[in-house]
Amino acid sequence: MGVCRSGRRPCPPRGHIGTEEKEAVIAYLDRVIASGTLGAYQGEEEEAYCAQFAEYLGGGYADAVSSGSTAIYVALKALQLEAFSEVIIGPFTDPGGMMPIPLQNMVPMIADSAPGSYNTGPEQIEELISDRTSAVVVPHIAGEPADMGGIMEVARRHGIPVIEDCAQAHGTRSGAVAGSFGDISAFSTMSGKHHSSGGQGGMVFTRDERSTNRFGGWPTAASPIFAGRRHQHRSDAELQPDRRGGGGGAGAVAQTAGDGRA
Repeated sequence: MGVCRSGRRPCPPRGHIGTEEKEAVIAYLDRVIASGTLGAYQGEEEEAYCAQFAEYLGGGYADAVSSGSTAIYVALKALQLEAFSEVIIGPFTDPGGMMPIPLQNMVPMIADSAPGSYNTGPEQIEELISDRTSAVVVPHIAGEPADMGGIMEVARRHGIPVIEDCAQAHGTRSGAVAGSFGDISAFSTMSGKHHSSGGQGGMVFTRDERSTNRFGGWPTAASPIFAGRRHQHRSDAELQPDRRGGGGGAGAVAQTAGDGRA
């Protein structure tokens, strides 16, 4: 048990697993034993999990994958970016958030951090934009949301799709919940994150059907497992096509966030 920043009282322990989770696992194992099969991808538990995840983010499509690194890989793959193009990314991130870029034959361009923050910002991103820029990956670090309003304004102006890396920002809000601004968002759900599905895990989210059609079916080694069915929970906002990269509408997502819906 750690000590809170004030130093006056112990921090409470993480509460990922409790009686409810224990009972759910036991019930699942009872069904497995009764049926004689472990099941496969697209089981009812996975479908329910993805559906609730998409609903929490305000409606769209969510697919479970094997890790947060895989989620970034899938998000980049879904955008169908040009080989050897440049992908701008914030300066503080996990190696697993960076490596999907060169693994797909693209060049990472590391933007500076915004003053007083671990996150990059709109001015720092715009300084690196060139005719070779194909996408931006924005990590939200240490639970602090990046300035997604400003970043999305820059991205819309240049016609560049944006991926949010929300591995460290489950539930973080800045007007709207992290993961609801960009064309695609990626989450880690490993045991050390705010929200956990177990030892390893991840989630990819988008509001664009074209992108989610590209989520599934990649090999299961360094790239993602088959992600399962799409889970559609659209909000009321009409989503407009993106201008570049097959993304889900930077403008549409910003409009959704702007009218107060996460």
